[in-house]
Amino acid sequence: MLIGVNWPTYQNQLADATTEDWRKWVAFAGDSDGSDLCVRINHHAPPWDYARLLGAYPNLTFIVRWYWPLGDARPDNVLDAKKYADWPRTLRQIIQWLLDHRCKFVVELDNEPNLEWPAETTPTQALTWWQVNVMAIKREFPSIKILVFALSPSDTEAAWWRVLRAQGAAADGVALHEYWQGGIYLEAWASWRHLLYSAVPELWFTEIANTGWPASPLRANQYFGAFKWLEGRGVKAACLWTLGSDDPQFALHVLSLEECKTLRELIRYQKEVKVPEFVLGFKAIADKYPSVVGEALENERYDDEGNSEQFTSTGLFIYRNGLNKVYFFRASETS
Repeated sequence: MLIGVNWPTYQNQLADATTEDWRKWVAFAGDSDGSDLCVRINHHAPPWDYARLLGAYPNLTFIVRWYWPLGDARPDNVLDAKKYADWPRTLRQIIQWLLDHRCKFVVELDNEPNLEWPAETTPTQALTWWQVNVMAIKREFPSIKILVFALSPSDTEAAWWRVLRAQGAAADGVALHEYWQGGIYLEAWASWRHLLYSAVPELWFTEIANTGWPASPLRANQYFGAFKWLEGRGVKAACLWTLGSDDPQFALHVLSLEECKTLRELIRYQKEVKVPEFVLGFKAIADKYPSVVGEALENERYDDEGNSEQFTSTGLFIYRNGLNKVYFFRASETS
């Protein structure tokens, strides 16, 4: 799974990322060549930011968010639309630039329509808009991958999805957003949202954040846990919100330099340490009784006589070579 961050967004939308933003990105990316990373960035972001990211991380995956201002009606032609004359690039132009530079990228077609589009917009109208624009983009750029919907995780999400899901199942992928407060992360996704989106070919979490805790190494550890949780469920990518913003409503969401460093250390440690696993007889029992045995906490350890032991999250496996028997101890019970 790709992991990443949302590129800084400022009220002056054409402002380059700050020195502090770059310091945080470099801390997060570490010595990676970008092959395990993604960055979500607006299509009209400053060209220098795109070029500098690509130059330093040639294998980075860009999640290009087609951007349109909050509350404004969406244009019929997203490829060539410009809300303001000083926007440096249209969607067509940034797609062509990325193709010319052989970048890895996907296009995320708009953001949270059940929150950011005009209030009178219905899911059916939105579905028609997506169908028209996805087809238009694919006609000119058939090889690129398009993500759709990126619904706001609000009370209206399920009602919108009931209308949109036919297109979602046929799309390249669906963008999802998840926010939580405090110590329990992704609780909603673990229940009804898991079933809601189960038929979608690819899921990309383009915004995730804990809005209940301030920036800290503790929150970074929780974000790492969220990454691992999503990876285990086949998610293609997950991006934290956000690397930088001057909007007061996002003040608590902004990642700190210390959080970025902590995340990189956790990622590095994970790559260096082999994940414990069950093998042979221990695996056969663990596969048959997973709720009893739990997860491996270490790899199997052997002594000079061929006996072995292995701790699990619920107990201890013991193999006695002379008897050719396997025992599992759970609390004070023997299995």
